[in-house]
Amino acid sequence: MGYFDFKNRPKKTNCLADVDILGCYDFNTCIISLDSLAKHDVERLTASAGGRNIEAVASNLCQLTPEQYGDIRKVLSLAAHEYTHFLDATSTIWGLSHLALMNKAYMSNFKLGGKEHEFYWAKRFFNHCRNIRFPEYYTVVETGVENTRPWSSEVTLGYIFDANGNISNKPVIFSKFVNAEGHLLARSPVSTVSLLEASATAQELSVEACLLRLTDEDFRLVEWRQFSEITMAHLYNKELTEYSVCSHLVSQAQKCRDVLDTFTLCSNIIRVVLNCPSKVFDRLSKRCAVGQIVGISEDTDRAKRLRNGLKIGDLGTLFYLVLSALPRREYQGVKEINSGIAEAISAIGLDASSLTAMRDERANQLLDELSKSPIKSIRQLAQAGYENLYAMDIGASVLSGKLNLPPTWLGDGGVLQLFQHESNSLRDFDLDACFEELYMGQSWADRFAEACL
Repeated sequence: MGYFDFKNRPKKTNCLADVDILGCYDFNTCIISLDSLAKHDVERLTASAGGRNIEAVASNLCQLTPEQYGDIRKVLSLAAHEYTHFLDATSTIWGLSHLALMNKAYMSNFKLGGKEHEFYWAKRFFNHCRNIRFPEYYTVVETGVENTRPWSSEVTLGYIFDANGNISNKPVIFSKFVNAEGHLLARSPVSTVSLLEASATAQELSVEACLLRLTDEDFRLVEWRQFSEITMAHLYNKELTEYSVCSHLVSQAQKCRDVLDTFTLCSNIIRVVLNCPSKVFDRLSKRCAVGQIVGISEDTDRAKRLRNGLKIGDLGTLFYLVLSALPRREYQGVKEINSGIAEAISAIGLDASSLTAMRDERANQLLDELSKSPIKSIRQLAQAGYENLYAMDIGASVLSGKLNLPPTWLGDGGVLQLFQHESNSLRDFDLDACFEELYMGQSWADRFAEACL
């Protein structure tokens, strides 16, 4: 098996298909593919980098010509985006929990010794992956409405329909976007994919900005305008608001004037949210003054829905509450961001030390469980993810050269390993073996889910 089997396999859903058209992260197999790149792009990257490693290129240690900038940017900005998806899906509490659910689902296969009373894990994982992005029903896009700026938005709350078509007890946060004239453009839910895409886009934009700063001033000024125009066109595409909703919420709440500041702050909030175990959600559902945080009475239906969102562990609800509790001020550096988020966490009913302790406890539980998996790829990914979680605590970033990151497939079927450092435990990770193991599990989960009537 290889890249072309990976791309041509039957797929029930790809929740990032609308935006990640140049590359892909697959939540069922944990495999990255940089589909728009081929061997010659990597060769141009190597030549333009002049033999320097990624960390040197991305940390202001060398100047770049326009040609070098183009060659390096084409590879590294895309890699930053897709590898951030990998990190969020393996190296956070949400990610390790995703792996644990995957492990239970794939091992429930009767061909691997699973019993009928364990089959439900396959359906549970299928539902989990399906719900990373909500079905299209929950997103409304108005036609015939002029896309004039500035946009404004309003947060509303609704409920998800269950499998039988009944209103469930699962609340969902929506953002209604209107144009400069006040006409509705779109309504989008704040889903898990909203958080994941904002996180990945933040890293992509950070890499592009870093590379641009290495070019001469005249080129940088022209390219920066184009960079800003492309970014804003993406942000203000009403067809893609489920993917951009988190950045819009941050920008409006904090009156951010710079798109990079918006995404940096957004991604830091998201990392906190993705690292909250169920124990945190349970504690907050009992002690968080949700009404006070969002400026409403505690006995209103809106406050009750927000509290219920915490009870069921909804990531979008927690993101919205942390953002609502964040002090209103400028956030232009790591120190300011960390300080603001710490104040927000305290305001919603937690303290940083308790949050870290609960995160660490859950991370250790998940690693202990996953280290016993009969599936080699899952064991490797879990150990690497656990180590990455703590490396990122002390500042390691996606292109820092200090994380455990696997190779990726290129669009011509080749394999690329950008991260060659010896400490990278996934440096020689076998993509073919991973795909063979995990696609077998995905096929089983998909097949059983179809049998559930």
